[in-house]
Amino acid sequence: MNLAGVFSFVCRGHIGVDIFFVLSGYILAYVYLDRLRLLTPAGCRSFLFLRLARVYPAYLAGLLVTVGLFGVATMVFSYEFNAPGNWRLSHLFYNVTMTQAWGIEDVSLWNVPSWSVSSEWLAYLTMPLLLPVVLRGKTIHVATWSS
Repeated sequence: MNLAGVFSFVCRGHIGVDIFFVLSGYILAYVYLDRLRLLTPAGCRSFLFLRLARVYPAYLAGLLVTVGLFGVATMVFSYEFNAPGNWRLSHLFYNVTMTQAWGIEDVSLWNVPSWSVSSEWLAYLTMPLLLPVVLRGKTIHVATWSS
């Protein structure tokens, strides 16, 4: 086994998030293209509600576990974190609203991998607005697979 090759592969694991975003965008466009082409306020609300219902429960559970562990570590065990700036209560609002990775301000991430969910939520919010503009006047033919 070549450990250098394995280490090199693992160090590039973040590229998987980019691939996931591209594939998710393609699948969402494929599924919602006809509905979003004729954008209505009700359709937009439905799209956003369904996306939020899919992402937020697990996201919030992970954040609550992280906050709980932080609370236990600091209050019960008097643990002092080596980077206290990463654990600001004032930034918890951004983490709860999934806006921590939007560049609004330099926000600490309570749950570090949550930056990807924050970015995903921003993409969901902008997709109903940008897709009709991008597709204006264009005909899209989606190939179907037959067996």
